[in-house]
Amino acid sequence: TTQADINGTLKSSYAVKIDANGAVAGFGLASTTNALGVNESEFIINADRFALMRGGSNTAAAVTPFVVQANDTTINGTLVPAGVYMDAAFIKTAAIQSAQIGSVNADTITTGKLNVTELIEANAINASQLNLVGTGTLINLQSASNGSRMQILSDAIKVFDGNTLRVQLGNLSA
Repeated sequence: TTQADINGTLKSSYAVKIDANGAVAGFGLASTTNALGVNESEFIINADRFALMRGGSNTAAAVTPFVVQANDTTINGTLVPAGVYMDAAFIKTAAIQSAQIGSVNADTITTGKLNVTELIEANAINASQLNLVGTGTLINLQSASNGSRMQILSDAIKVFDGNTLRVQLGNLSA
């Protein structure tokens, strides 16, 4: 449909809709001028599942890189909750309010606060200041696991030359 009013405002739309026993699917294209006089275009899809697929003349197995799943469903025996699914994505910039991520591979992570509930594992921690708060009596910092090293416990400091204890401060029975 195309409409024009006396003020020169144009509206144009095209829609396809099918209804099979109440399962409605369709899409619509529209170009309108909003109340502020700005031209807008819309492409709206109504479906329980929407996907973009590679196809055309390519006869290789179809790929679905992007799917919007409106309802929970079972695919190949696996429950797939409603949501947006991407096979792979490259995102230039993202603002994410909350994320549940199985693993992260990153060159650099910049944060104001890192909250870890179990354990931080690292080959080295490079910090201008290390503040251990609420550790109770469980402090055990060592510069090496054996050989020449310094060890800081909650109640003693030990310095080893090779495996020989040379200096001990604090609790001498520790």
